[in-house]
Amino acid sequence: MNVMARRGAPKVPALGRIGVARVSLGPALTLASLATTQREAREVLEHGTYGALEQGLPFGDANGMFDRASQ
Repeated sequence: MNVMARRGAPKVPALGRIGVARVSLGPALTLASLATTQREAREVLEHGTYGALEQGLPFGDANGMFDRASQ
């Protein structure tokens, strides 16, 4: 059985115990990324601050995700 993860869904181990073989995130990661982008843009526009950027991935780490040698 496959399950589409969504807000409020049981954790993966609990789903595994009831026979779920695959948990799909579907568009959830994209939607979460868009929500983060929206919050950060709103902070800059409404407050002129960049606090949300402090939680961002360092540039070198992001580049490393696309480096074939690191995979």
